[in-house]
Amino acid sequence: MNFSYSEKISKVEIDYAKDLGDSLVELKGTKYFEKSGAEGLRILYRITKDGPKILELNSLRPHQFPLVTRASYVNEEIFGEDPVRNIVNLEVLDKSSADSISEFGYTVFYKKSLKAEGENALILFKKLDSLLINGFKKNNIQRENLFLTDLNSKNTITIGKDRKIP
Repeated sequence: MNFSYSEKISKVEIDYAKDLGDSLVELKGTKYFEKSGAEGLRILYRITKDGPKILELNSLRPHQFPLVTRASYVNEEIFGEDPVRNIVNLEVLDKSSADSISEFGYTVFYKKSLKAEGENALILFKKLDSLLINGFKKNNIQRENLFLTDLNSKNTITIGKDRKIP
């Protein structure tokens, strides 16, 4: 639960445990950090013959970790015994080191080879905004960052505080 660039957890308090049946248990509590506040904690686990197995954890993001990174990958076999080992290509685009351009309230992060595509994306965003505002009378548009990569992948994850995927 701790991350090397994050603040360490100093204490965990469990407020209650609830038996959900079928060997499922839900824990709710609070994580306390050394230098800053607290954060809620929810864990769902199943009791197995080898001990408890965590099924859900409400937040895996490092506490107060500002980095937003987009990672794309090719997975030859999505299902199976160990889908993580089936990843054959991984590309991480870190916004702190990637090239970017911003305009019209949007930021596009891109690899150097995709600068023209990034510029074209901003033009398309401007046209989309114009259509939404003028054509459909939508004035409250939520704008998010775009991460461009040349990896041919349908699998993308976002790492960092902002977990929204545009």
